Amino acid sequence: MKPHGFDSVIAVHTPLGDGELFALFAFIRRMQDPPFGPAEAARMQLYIPHFRAAMEVAGLVRRLEAERRSFVAFFDRLRMATAITDRFGRVRYANPAAAALLAEGRGIYLRDDRLVTEDAETTRLLHGAVFDAALAADLPGEGRHVIAIRAHDGAAPLLLAVSPVDAAVHGTEPVTEPLAAVFLLDPEARYEGDVEALERLYGLTRAEAMLMQAIAAGRRLRDIAHETGRSVETLRTHLKSVHAKTGAERQADLVRMVAQLADPLRPPD
Repeated sequence: MKPHGFDSVIAVHTPLGDGELFALFAFIRRMQDPPFGPAEAARMQLYIPHFRAAMEVAGLVRRLEAERRSFVAFFDRLRMATAITDRFGRVRYANPAAAALLAEGRGIYLRDDRLVTEDAETTRLLHGAVFDAALAADLPGEGRHVIAIRAHDGAAPLLLAVSPVDAAVHGTEPVTEPLAAVFLLDPEARYEGDVEALERLYGLTRAEAMLMQAIAAGRRLRDIAHETGRSVETLRTHLKSVHAKTGAERQADLVRMVAQLADPLRPPD
């Protein structure tokens, strides 16, 4: 340091995070100034606890920011519309699929950054589900809801699956607010491609597996009958068999089962 006109240094360093990086806190005096002595060294000791505490905070911020970037990068790739909300339904994050769906105004949209639907009763149900889910993070099996969102233009209803975002996902820091995940299952997005998986998992025939996908996508039996050339009664028999083999009690159960087998990172059809 002498070539730069400095001669006396008093410093402390501390590791950051996992120890791969270090932070340095130092005082430097010019060559014409007297060197640091015991008094300055003792004074430096007073700064050390504050310096290390500040570096711990800086390390925590770096880690949380890295986790946030990883979280966003993953959900941005999901083809399923996904939003993360606070307990009042205010959207903290929406992936591109969710942003596009909300912008379409197909029965659900944002008002002052809050999820709302086209009728007050469904909005009340949605907000109640989100509030319940956000506060159920530490209650295994609790806080999960499925809500149908009907569009005014007669289009197939969206199905919203609401689940808690537990501490393992959003961190355990005391500043973290309760969050809920809202998955918007769009029948027009066609969560397909897993007929063989449905057959193997539930012991379905090919016709039953294809019918299960169609019903999960919000299709009506008479429309499926028209497209496949089968009678509605035949389809009802197949559907009864699907419910028996899968244990599903309602359409929402079929949607969940099909969505769980769909590849969420596959590009849209």
